[in-house]
Amino acid sequence: MYIKFLKHGKGDPAKAASYLIDEVDHLNRPRPDIQVLRGDPQTFTAIAQSITNEWIYTSGVIAWSKSDNPTDADINEVLDTFENHAFAGVQPNQYH
Repeated sequence: MYIKFLKHGKGDPAKAASYLIDEVDHLNRPRPDIQVLRGDPQTFTAIAQSITNEWIYTSGVIAWSKSDNPTDADINEVLDTFENHAFAGVQPNQYH
């Protein structure tokens, strides 16, 4: 498993959300089976566009290699654990 925070967060949040759900990556390579597992791009965009700080969002990656072959339960456990650590002390309705 691979977890990384990226150096993005100042640009147009609509473009960021669109890129994440696009069927191709920045090199125009196909990305099969794109799924949004938590939150939704429209809500993210609306929230980020309402923020007046210099940095308006944080971008990151949680990924597995094909050989890891995680189950849906494995993925949900990692996402739950990540949210519990990343948003410690914050209620689920206070982040997206």
